[in-house]
Amino acid sequence: RLGRPGETRQQYVHAVDVTPTLLELIGVDPLAEIAGVPQAPFDGTSFAHTLADPTAPSRHHTQYYEMLGSRALYHDGWKAVV
Repeated sequence: RLGRPGETRQQYVHAVDVTPTLLELIGVDPLAEIAGVPQAPFDGTSFAHTLADPTAPSRHHTQYYEMLGSRALYHDGWKAVV
């Protein structure tokens, strides 16, 4: 189900995509509420579909992030970094 070990993928993914991907792979839906507190939806996009098909198009089209005083915006193959 995870494709061939060692293969490289070209689709864009970000750290926020890992949790939605793992939940999809193990077949668990995210909780809508925990201890009575409504949960916000995940910002990430699952990339599980790319594990079996290295040519599958990316479903993650836009991502903004900040790290160590820098910021960047990724959109459909383009990245602007400040």
